[in-house]
Amino acid sequence: MEPNEPLVLTLTRPISLGDQTWDTLTVPEPTVDQLIQARRAGGDEIEITLRLISLAASVPVAALKNLGMSEYYAIDRFIMGFIRPGPQMAQDSARN
Repeated sequence: MEPNEPLVLTLTRPISLGDQTWDTLTVPEPTVDQLIQARRAGGDEIEITLRLISLAASVPVAALKNLGMSEYYAIDRFIMGFIRPGPQMAQDSARN
């Protein structure tokens, strides 16, 4: 995956809310504003992460609560890669 390329995840089990169903989620890099909005609403780490995924992917939190745990953690790792960059990204940032 290239930097800033969205995560496209085909779900093993589609999620639904009302008459809308998602069998694939496309999660782009979240914006700083989306992170602020997700954190302002409060809650525990999972609730904040679900709100951030919801804002970035344009999927309601109520639907995301039906994700399988492995799919939730795949998206969580992707999102956290922007919030808590790995050692290589930290080194690159320090050089700039």
